[in-house]
Amino acid sequence: MEPLVNQVYAFAATLVIGMLAGFCYDYYRVVRGVFKLKKVGTCLGDVVFWLATTALVSFPAPFGKLGNCSFVCFNCPLSGRFVLFPAF
Repeated sequence: MEPLVNQVYAFAATLVIGMLAGFCYDYYRVVRGVFKLKKVGTCLGDVVFWLATTALVSFPAPFGKLGNCSFVCFNCPLSGRFVLFPAF
């Protein structure tokens, strides 16, 4: 069993990752609205956004000792998005 400090660190790190992913989504929405992207531009932007978000969410896991996929790894990025959502 992991010490509580490590679990709190994992929780905080994944929560911040979720907030960053939410910020990236809000930024992408603004860019899409400002540049009035057509269907092709929106599709390309969506692909780039999801690739970047996937890298953002999955890249830090091995370096932050978050490689063990538990409930925290799946729940906190989603929770971070909803924590950030009311802020904007």
